Amino acid sequence: MIIRIWRGFTPASKADQYLDYLLKTGVKDYLAIEGNRGAQVLRRIEGERAEFLVVSSWDSWEAIHRFALKPQSP
Repeated sequence: MIIRIWRGFTPASKADQYLDYLLKTGVKDYLAIEGNRGAQVLRRIEGERAEFLVVSSWDSWEAIHRFALKPQSP
């Protein structure tokens, strides 16, 4: 199994909107790929900044490549 980590930041005031965006796009796209074993979104707000960490698990590098080459959700 391969674990892939992605990090992103946004103003704390937009944290809920950004979480919704991540769930509707990236995470949805991850879960649609054969070979994906799941994804988790972690969020931490410190002061005026929100940090997001998306942890996804995959069967193989080929599965990750299928995700990378797939047209992304609008």
